[in-house]
Amino acid sequence: MAAAVLRIARASQHEQHIIEVLEHYLALARRGSLRGLAVCAKGRTGQEHISVVGVYRDDPAQGVNAAMRMSWKLTQMQDD
Repeated sequence: MAAAVLRIARASQHEQHIIEVLEHYLALARRGSLRGLAVCAKGRTGQEHISVVGVYRDDPAQGVNAAMRMSWKLTQMQDD
């Protein structure tokens, strides 16, 4: 019988922040406090994943407006 090998490593600072944000939105969703969610995620190998649910999916105009606000915020961060 082969011995199991476990990788025990602490999450990097980036990974920990991602986990904290996901846990925050999960808690809001479980309380019924979210009406919509739009997420863009980048995988380790560079692939991008986009998910749009709730009011942003039902009314794409709201999703576009949210995306524009995100774009503006990211532009400000880039300029800083």
